[in-house]
Amino acid sequence: MVLLTVLVCLLLPAALRSTQFLAAEIIGAALGIALAVWGAQRTRFLTHGGQLYYVPHTYTGIVVSLLFLGRLVYRIAQIYGGAHASAAASTVAANAYASGDHAQAFAPASMLQSPLTVGIFFLLAGYYLYYYGWVLWKSKHLEAADTEANSAASVP
Repeated sequence: MVLLTVLVCLLLPAALRSTQFLAAEIIGAALGIALAVWGAQRTRFLTHGGQLYYVPHTYTGIVVSLLFLGRLVYRIAQIYGGAHASAAASTVAANAYASGDHAQAFAPASMLQSPLTVGIFFLLAGYYLYYYGWVLWKSKHLEAADTEANSAASVP
């Protein structure tokens, strides 16, 4: 959660570049949080051998992760597929560093060229930050009715 928070903070300056980046960040985070709320409602808690376990909604996490990984692979293919993209990425990084904007110089320049990629990253970050924050909170506030019966076959 800490790593995702740091990455989100490093990418926030991208919103200052244009309204497209700002909209991508806001929409991505909102969709991620909405998916996390939906997935959290379907998360089950189990106790087995005195230990508390949670069973996340499998498909929600898989879809969010595959969406991000798919976009990342697509962007990498674009970068290595064309010399123009590599030259443009180097120029953006050099200009960001020279202007003193070290946060944007740190982030991969190719990611900062696409509002869709930034939006999908914020979807991933919004999902995982909300979901795991909720799991941590819920695990501290569980009541007996919130957990399912002990079942050795159910424990991951």
